[in-house]
Parts: sequence; C-alpha cells; structure tokens
Amino acid sequence: TLKSGPISDNETWGTDGSPYLVTGDVTIGSAYTLTVSPGVEVFFKEISDDQSDGNDLNRSEIIINGGSLIAVGTESDSIWFTSNAEEPTSSDWYGFSCKGQVGMIDIQYASVSYMTYGFRFQSATYFYGEDGDYLNVSHSHFRDIASHIMENGFRLLSGALMTFEHNIFSRYNYFLSSNNYMYGGSILTIDDNVMEDGGYYFINELRTYDVTEDGPSKMIMTNNDINSSYASFDYIHINNYSEDEYSVIMKDNNITADNYSKMRFNGISMTEGSVLLEGNVYTNVGLEF
Repeated sequence: TLKSGPISDNETWGTDGSPYLVTGDVTIGSAYTLTVSPGVEVFFKEISDDQSDGNDLNRSEIIINGGSLIAVGTESDSIWFTSNAEEPTSSDWYGFSCKGQVGMIDIQYASVSYMTYGFRFQSATYFYGEDGDYLNVSHSHFRDIASHIMENGFRLLSGALMTFEHNIFSRYNYFLSSNNYMYGGSILTIDDNVMEDGGYYFINELRTYDVTEDGPSKMIMTNNDINSSYASFDYIHINNYSEDEYSVIMKDNNITADNYSKMRFNGISMTEGSVLLEGNVYTNVGLEF
C-alpha cells in the first residue's frame, strides 16, 4: 500500500494493507491519530520525497504536527519502520519529525532503522501533561541512525512524561541533543536500555525547572548499559530545588567510553538542585560539578 501526504482523519495502518511503502512525507495534523497495528511493516522509499516538503526535501518523514502516533506491537508481532533499499544505509529516510504541541507518541515492540534522526523536534516541540501529551518508547530497537536519537529541543510542561524503557539503541551519534527544557513536575525516564556504538554526547543540554506539589521536574536514569566512542553528559542545568526529592537520579548504570568523557552538572547554583549518583560504574568517564 502506497502512502504519502497528510492524513485527513484518524487512520489505522493494519495488517490487511501491509506492507506499506511511504514515498513522501506523511503528516499527522492536529486532532488526528495514526495507529499502526501489530505485525505491520512500513517501508520508506530510499532517498525519496514526492511531497518535496518537511525538513528534508529529498527524504520521507512522518511529521507529527499536533496529532498523535500510536505504534504498539507485541512481543510476538512487532512493527517495522525501515528503508526499502536492497542495501540500506543510515539516512535512507528522515525519521519522526515533531512540530508544535504534539499529542501522544507511543512506540512499543518496534524495529526502527536506517534514518537520519530518531525524533527531530522542531521549533521547541511542546508536550503538556495536563492535556495528556506524552512520548513513550519501550521494547524497541532503534539502529543505524546517521545523526541523533533526539534532536533540536523539546519542552515538557505541566507534568508531561517522556519515557524510554527496555530498548536497544545501536549506531547513532547523540542520544539527546540541544535545547531541552522540563517544567512543572515533568519527568524524563531512561530505564533498562542498551545503548551501543554511540558517538559523542549522550546528553547535550537538559534543563530542569519548577517544583510542584508532586515534586520537581526530574530526570531518572537507571539500569542502563551505555557503550560509546564518547559518553559525555554536558550542560545538565539544575534550576529547581526540593528538600524532599532529587532533580536528577542516576542509579545502577554501566557507562563506558572508548575515549575520555565527562559528566557535567550545573545550575544557577548547585544549591538550587540536587543530584543522586548511586551504584553506577564509569569507565573513562569523569565527573564535574
């Protein structure tokens, strides 16, 4: 089944139409949901965009512009997003682009490969927890990505949740890059993932703000196995303080870099935030506060 262009209503890509071949940008507009069923295969035509739009005029992307993407497979029936090339390479298609305020992005039991970015946030993509917005990736494998898993800035607000659990990420550059902000008790959780063959930064710029009645905005990073050429954590700015809770929790991670790397935490002053580092194993990684 060929796919290209904006969807004009809620739409489901089911197994009866699988495999799907995306030849140009597919845009999910405000109030619409694209649901991809378990067992569906979605192929992207190699270096092609018959819409000539989006972030890359030559590569297809799924553009989430106010809408939602639900791609929830099962352990026995996974979902595939990949290139249709006979000999695929990273950057055959563009990835998932997110614009404005998005709704729900839920990807589970999926194999996602051979694109430029995992998630390309654009113009400060917003997730509002009070509106039910969230991003969840679990039990999935993202691999052979020319650039970063997440690029160019998100805003988590009013208790929004962003969660990465039980995944494998292979052959990418940064995990998280550039201009990411958390407000209003929002939580970024990175738990029980394998990150292998990464590039330079693991996280480059994450800022936490605000304390609500439910606690501070925070990053929780636990039980991950990270192995990269460099594994730097840089520009983690902690600008909120709670007497009862930490703003950054990093526990029981195994972080290995082939080249010397560093973890750097700062803020308006470190008295305005608190960090828990416990049970981690660092190889070739130094700490700076």
